[in-house]
Amino acid sequence: MLKIKLTLSYVFIPKLYAMSSTLKLSVFKATISKPPVVLLMGPTASGKTALACEWYKRGDVELISVDSALIYRDMNIGTAKPSAQELLEFPHALINILNPTES
Repeated sequence: MLKIKLTLSYVFIPKLYAMSSTLKLSVFKATISKPPVVLLMGPTASGKTALACEWYKRGDVELISVDSALIYRDMNIGTAKPSAQELLEFPHALINILNPTES
């Protein structure tokens, strides 16, 4: 389980390195009065979903997608949208919430 001390909280900021296909995490100490928000950012197919699913398995976290292409139903090609099985096992908020004609 991912545990974060509230007295000395940690914010995880992933850094992508140009010649590496793996996500590397840098940890910075910060003072946070609320539970931290973990932001995973990077190019399509860089492993963000896999890392988020691992965190989901380990602790009490919510997964919220902020990818503008993933909000649309049936737009699965070229978006690296999590599979239907992944979405059942690791629920993500804000995926498949609109039809493309509703934008």
